[in-house]
Amino acid sequence: MSEEALFNERYNRIYKAVDQSYDIRGSALSDLVKICLENEGRISSARRDRFREFVPDEYMDFIESTTRELLNSSLKYLSSRQG
Repeated sequence: MSEEALFNERYNRIYKAVDQSYDIRGSALSDLVKICLENEGRISSARRDRFREFVPDEYMDFIESTTRELLNSSLKYLSSRQG
């Protein structure tokens, strides 16, 4: 699977999980999921400040934890296939 396809698959899974749990405006959710994926499951303080007016910290924490969980499960899967 290409890197772009893998990114898109992860993006869609995270977006769906967050969207089912929280009501976040689509463009903000899209941006935050991309940011989080590009930064190994983290949203920087500066980015949090930028979105805080529209998205509570609790929601951003959920995006981070969902992203890290998916990234960690992908790494475990890849490790098991190589062993």
